[in-house]
Amino acid sequence: MLCARACIGTLLLLLSWHTHAEIEVTDDSGDPIRLAQPAKRIISLAPNLTELLFAAGAGTKIVGTVSHSDYPAAASQIPLIGDSFNLDIEAIVTLKPDLIVLWISGNGEPSWRKLTDLGFTVYRSEPDTLEKIASSIARFGQLAGTAPIASASSRQVLEQIHQLREQYSQGQAVRVFYQFWDRPVYTVNSQHLISRIIELCGGHNIFANLSPLTPQ
Repeated sequence: MLCARACIGTLLLLLSWHTHAEIEVTDDSGDPIRLAQPAKRIISLAPNLTELLFAAGAGTKIVGTVSHSDYPAAASQIPLIGDSFNLDIEAIVTLKPDLIVLWISGNGEPSWRKLTDLGFTVYRSEPDTLEKIASSIARFGQLAGTAPIASASSRQVLEQIHQLREQYSQGQAVRVFYQFWDRPVYTVNSQHLISRIIELCGGHNIFANLSPLTPQ
């Protein structure tokens, strides 16, 4: 009887510890992100991050996002808190997020400092390789408590990358100019994710050797 009670007590203790175990992942800036429990109220500060959160199974937990977050279709129903470059801080505070996902090169350092100074947990995202997109999905799943869905999505992305690499690795490269803005004209160099996607699909970025990341 005493042995049974001891076993039950140990089991309850382990279950209690598991329930309240801290979640920790490392964001793309190298900082540890810790949550006492899975995030229930998430704010996404860029359209690409909104899409990755949905892929991780966390779409229903997004309580605020920015303009142009329209994929998947359900994202267009989420309340807006500005755009990637102009955030409505008051709206963010009102929504009381337990996790904010920020785009490093888009939202910038000042936005990160302002949000962390307000006490928010901010995950800084900048997947600069295709494989890191898959990794981002998996980490978002950990933070949102949707790891099984996120793991499946992450594996699917890696499989698609492998298939495309096999499909286009043997052909002659197509010379590509990628323009993402016209006043003035801007393109991307080889270190940009867009250029890596072009290469994956059998293209050659004609301005790969320019600098900086987005040369004019």
